[in-house]
Amino acid sequence: MENVSVLIVEDDKDLANNYVEIINIMDNIKIDAVSSASSAIEKINMNQYDIAIVDIMLSNSVEDRFGFNVIRELKRLNHKTFIAVLSASDNIEVSVDAFEMGVHKYLLKKRIKGSQDIINLVKEGIKYKKKIIKDSIKETIKSFPSEIDEFIDSKLINAFQEHLEDYITQITERNYKKASEIAEAIYKMCKQISEALNPIDQRTTYQKVVALASYWKLNRDLYATRKDIS
Repeated sequence: MENVSVLIVEDDKDLANNYVEIINIMDNIKIDAVSSASSAIEKINMNQYDIAIVDIMLSNSVEDRFGFNVIRELKRLNHKTFIAVLSASDNIEVSVDAFEMGVHKYLLKKRIKGSQDIINLVKEGIKYKKKIIKDSIKETIKSFPSEIDEFIDSKLINAFQEHLEDYITQITERNYKKASEIAEAIYKMCKQISEALNPIDQRTTYQKVVALASYWKLNRDLYATRKDIS
């Protein structure tokens, strides 16, 4: 899997640099590191990250849990980001609040014994990303009317599913131009399938396919205007 993007939010610059050095050992990783919640929120509104490593206490005051603002924004944008908290605080309430907000991992900094712990954390994030992709494929295929198998060439359905998997891959890797081209191909397939249906006798199925055609046309137009991220 290529182009895994990681956001590090850590106000201790030496520690942040250490994280960056460790993660950079891995292949195909793009890292952004910031030291404040405001900078992190600005970043996540401009980019979609696969993994976010967030410190909760981003100031000298224990009451200032600005890292939670970053988590809230990630959840608001619904980017499906794997969120890991690396914190010096062993306050139970802080960890409970973090998990209630949807954090996937909460680690105490003092319990991180070496670079392998950080690498394993990123690997867990990559595993989560793969699961999200697989679930997206399943949900989209599930949305396609199963009853069309009775009267549509199975080769067309198989081609549809292959295009769909390729589309998810291109979106994941930020190859938006290619994704737009695939969306166009899927749109044409949906149009082709709708033309093979009887809009009266197979009305429900016909309407579903027409709706899917509109959906893929929108995707085609959306990603045609976005720049690829290398």
